[in-house]
Amino acid sequence: MTAGTGLYGGKSLEVLEKSIHEEGGIFFARYKDRKVGTGFQRVFSFVHQRQVGFEAFFQGADASGRVLSSADIFDELVNPDDAMQMDRMRLILHVKNFLSSKIDDRWLFINIQPKAMVGRKEPDIGFFHDVLRKNGLPASQVVVMIREHSGENEAVFKSQVEAVRDLGCLVLFDDFNGASANLDRLWQYNPDIVKLQHSALDNAVKAKKAKRMLNKLVSLLHSSGALVLMEKIETEDEAFLARKVEADFCQGKYWGAHVARPVRWSPGDTPGSFNALVDKAEKRYFLEMKHNTLEMATFSGEFQECAWSVADGVALETAAQPLLGLERVLRVYLLDGKGVQNQESVYPHGHEKDLDKRFRPIQDLRGATVAHRSGFQDALRDPGKVHMSPPYRSIASLLTVTTLSVTVGIEGRNHILCCDVLWREDAI
Repeated sequence: MTAGTGLYGGKSLEVLEKSIHEEGGIFFARYKDRKVGTGFQRVFSFVHQRQVGFEAFFQGADASGRVLSSADIFDELVNPDDAMQMDRMRLILHVKNFLSSKIDDRWLFINIQPKAMVGRKEPDIGFFHDVLRKNGLPASQVVVMIREHSGENEAVFKSQVEAVRDLGCLVLFDDFNGASANLDRLWQYNPDIVKLQHSALDNAVKAKKAKRMLNKLVSLLHSSGALVLMEKIETEDEAFLARKVEADFCQGKYWGAHVARPVRWSPGDTPGSFNALVDKAEKRYFLEMKHNTLEMATFSGEFQECAWSVADGVALETAAQPLLGLERVLRVYLLDGKGVQNQESVYPHGHEKDLDKRFRPIQDLRGATVAHRSGFQDALRDPGKVHMSPPYRSIASLLTVTTLSVTVGIEGRNHILCCDVLWREDAI
């Protein structure tokens, strides 16, 4: 091997293409006793219930047929010039194999090898642009996946995003971790799509608290203007939850193994798994509605009795006693027409032992306003009817609660009677 020529004799597009082979419409390359090429994983839309794109994976095999991952291939390339040539070869193979399918209305999801992403001048958008142009793949059909991790050089990261966007591709933040990601980048760089790290979904399947957090994270990403992709989905529970929290796109073994080349699926070929998820979602929705109705019935009778007593002039502390005797009732309180609590809350007997002294500064709620809460707004908008809020974290109890609320007329003025009930963690 001549010094400086590396794996394929150079890193120009023309030189690299001379080392590419094609069999049955599938393109690959060789080095040493290895064969390298492309695998694709289908990306689906929950709304469309069909595939909308294909993520390209670099893969290979050695002489014995052992499958090599992208990491396996690049880890054994210690020469930086060899790694550069292999990275460029990977891009060429991804584009050629995608185009061989002759699909012009689906996305190609493609990433840049991580080692190249941290260099001063990488990714080489000029080379990438040449690959797209020469092979006839519109940049608008390409989604470039950029890893977003805290601690990266901000100037380098900014140049990557700007270069990809200027080329005309969509920008995807890859492997996004809500716990450690730089959230400022969401509004600074406005990614078109964010792919969540699988751990977020995995944790949510196992823990109800993590499930609520995932729901909020997806909502946050949508608020930033990004679409959300969930990866590595392997089970029905994971697929259902991804749909439940309103992720836009999904991918994973649940919808089949990797494919050697993209294949178009028409609406009639939609996987039965999507139909199963829809059926499951409808059944779960019915169960949730039934649960909410039963939940309301458990407390609404005593709650309504309490409201009538308060309207008749009975002191709140006295009127609330039957209600406070019910399991899971945490407190009862009264708001004025502006959502301000002007008197102390009424608690179950012995609640003092459960108070955390560390939070003493926020335990007196006289003067507090909850005008922004749905329980107050719903009761004000629809007086006379008992309302139940969605679950939320209460600053009063530091627990997840749902609030019952209803309007009460006192001395000619509307007030809102509220009752915080401990939320069942087994509910979604």
